[in-house]
Amino acid sequence: MKRSTKIITAVVLATGVAGGAAAFSNRGFCHFGPGAFAHHERGYFANKAVDRITERLALDDHQLGQLNNVKETLLSFRDDILQQRGERRDEILELLAAPQIDRQKVLEMVREHTQTVNERAPEMVNAIADFTDSLDSEQRRRIQDFIAHHFATVDGVGEEMK
Repeated sequence: MKRSTKIITAVVLATGVAGGAAAFSNRGFCHFGPGAFAHHERGYFANKAVDRITERLALDDHQLGQLNNVKETLLSFRDDILQQRGERRDEILELLAAPQIDRQKVLEMVREHTQTVNERAPEMVNAIADFTDSLDSEQRRRIQDFIAHHFATVDGVGEEMK
């Protein structure tokens, strides 16, 4: 398989799993009382998504372990990206304050971000592949149906694409 095909496949799978996780998560989190702000904790929505996917697909212990591996891999990647974003904030503000944008510096920042994605992509692809490989045919069909429905709508809000 060509490298570009692998990257596209990885992105589609990651988007599908993330989209599935978001779609299966419970959105009723803004209430008052104990745990009212739990949704601000790292991994809150990922944990809800894992619970929801586990319930909807009737995952066994091995499959749940694989799904948790996907979750931890994606959260780790997210943490790395957020750390870089925090480190880059001052650089971006300096670039914007200058009379002209330093295009070489911007390109270098883009290259560093792309390098991080490229370095982490194999780990993410392997985690997603291990999870999907552990599913039976009915579970795979349910995920395929969800992804097909998700990509058949504009922004997932129900308006059919032409």
